[in-house]
Amino acid sequence: MTVAPPDVVGAAVGSSAAHRVVRRAPAAALAAASALLLVLVIGTFGARAQTDGVTVSATSLTLTELGGAAAEATYTVALATDPTADVTITVASDDPAVIVDTDSNTTGDQDTITFTHGVGGDWATPQTVTVRAANDGDTDNETATISHTATAASGPYDGITVASVSVAVTDAGAGFVLSETMATVAEAGGTASYKVALKSQPTRQVILDVWTVGAGVSTDVADDALNFSISNWNTAQTVTLTGVNDDIDNPNDRRTVEVRHEASSTDTDYGSLPRQTITVTVTDDDTAGITISKNTVTVSEDGATTTDSYTVKLGSQPTHSVSVAVTAGSGAEIDGPDTSMAFTASETLMFTTSNWNTAQTVRVRGANDDIDNPNNRRTVSITNNPSSSDTKYNALATETVTATVTDDDTAGITISKTMVTVEEDGGTATYTVVLDSKPSSQVTIRLQSNTESAAKLTVPSGSTERGSQSLEFSPSNWDSAQTVTVHGQDDDVDNSGDERTATIAHTTSGSTDAQYRALTLSDTVAVTVTDDDTAGVTISRTAVTTAEGFASGVYTVKLNSRPTLPVRVTVTSSDNTVAGVDGPDVSGNYTASE
Repeated sequence: MTVAPPDVVGAAVGSSAAHRVVRRAPAAALAAASALLLVLVIGTFGARAQTDGVTVSATSLTLTELGGAAAEATYTVALATDPTADVTITVASDDPAVIVDTDSNTTGDQDTITFTHGVGGDWATPQTVTVRAANDGDTDNETATISHTATAASGPYDGITVASVSVAVTDAGAGFVLSETMATVAEAGGTASYKVALKSQPTRQVILDVWTVGAGVSTDVADDALNFSISNWNTAQTVTLTGVNDDIDNPNDRRTVEVRHEASSTDTDYGSLPRQTITVTVTDDDTAGITISKNTVTVSEDGATTTDSYTVKLGSQPTHSVSVAVTAGSGAEIDGPDTSMAFTASETLMFTTSNWNTAQTVRVRGANDDIDNPNNRRTVSITNNPSSSDTKYNALATETVTATVTDDDTAGITISKTMVTVEEDGGTATYTVVLDSKPSSQVTIRLQSNTESAAKLTVPSGSTERGSQSLEFSPSNWDSAQTVTVHGQDDDVDNSGDERTATIAHTTSGSTDAQYRALTLSDTVAVTVTDDDTAGVTISRTAVTTAEGFASGVYTVKLNSRPTLPVRVTVTSSDNTVAGVDGPDVSGNYTASE
């Protein structure tokens, strides 16, 4: 393009020569002309710099009929430039055995692609075409061509040439197709399904035997065979798998079962097909364990008043017999379901593959310990330990039942007598003392007579008569009665009522056994000391003879018992002129009385 600047005149072109007359233009005019030239040049280079066209990502595809690895393929279609109007491309196969679909998100097979134009359009996004090989029932390979026709309301894309795609289809041939090669079902009635179809039309009936290898799955196939005829060969038949419960806690919580398929037919192509298998995983719902009906029992320690029981069974069917060793700690005894009916410290429960879910009863009773336990009870652990060649059961932890044994023992002492009687002059009487319960450590019982002048004591460990003594009881001799001997003490007094009394008190001391340390005893023994003294005066002679003058006769006077107060004995002569008396004083004077 040539642009003549202003003020250029007189240009002429002739056949033989040309000349032009140029007049220098003003600077402002030149600048304006340059700007115009720049605009024209820019406009020329900005118009449709790219080539219009449709790009197809593949020129050829290879497919296989039925469910082979190459039964489906895709390619894309894209525009090279933004069209001036929306573009529709119709995709068509020239063979019904090759099916195209331009929109997999829409039900049914679609055969058109639309590209929208403009800034908000999708013209720059490649769109996918899916190609499938349909089973035509024959055994021939096919070829097909997929064409693409573009239409638009206006612009260069209306009727533009689009490359085609060639498709080679390998025929499925004789055979059968399983829709799945693996399946999973829950063992307690879980289900899964798959489909079975022939690849091509047989010339004779085809019988497909279906059977399982391994326990755990059943099928709904009647007589374990699927029948395909020359008319229904292309109708897929559904097989439903159902999990079968086995009550076993299987390794890794699953089992594997094979569902096998084998064809037979007088059609030689179908009579020699290879066997096909579906592997089914049966998920387990069983857990190895021992089920104990309750984890606590309560019994009385005497073994008779209150007994209790619990039951044991397995949580799943074992693969081998399981023994459960039941052992009671000190303080309780057990009896299992055997016929001995004897309570012991241990029992063994046997579970087999047939009686595993039959509960076995363990009876519990208390064992006496003779101890006054804190809070009047104690707890005993009863362990239940399984063992087996079944690895699941052999790895189980021991289960424990806690037995609460109510106490029937009370810390205290038993004194054989509450009162004794002794003579005061060396008389003796005895009683015994024994503990009521077994202490955890040595217990000292202190004895104290409140009137030592009336009664003193001796014990096996102390033979000297004393007002206080001690008895020692240990955890080994606590139930052996110890004898206390009470000794009457003479006082020479004619006591009122001819007796005296004393009381022997008993207290505990020096034990670390909490029950005996806190024990307050009120047990006493009352002692009666019988009197052997009588108040009176003894005169050594009943008559004396004297001569007149200074001759004298002597007799003595003494008391028969020790008085509690001074006693005055007055000696009086009835006739002082005949006889005078003189007592033990130092006066030496005989008088009528002393």
